[in-house]
Amino acid sequence: MLTMIDQLYDRSYQSARAQMNIETAKQIRLLFLSVGAAFRALNRIEYAAPWAERRRTGHCG
Repeated sequence: MLTMIDQLYDRSYQSARAQMNIETAKQIRLLFLSVGAAFRALNRIEYAAPWAERRRTGHCG
């Protein structure tokens, strides 16, 4: 009887642990994507030359 309860507990534990690992991996991926987007934005700001002419597609005046 004790062995059966132990096996049920172990199955439940392993299932919950697997689900937790999947969710943790998703959250870590989301964190890395967010940090990457922030670095791309900072890089664009850092290396954008404010004195360079920007191309305009329309005609002004």
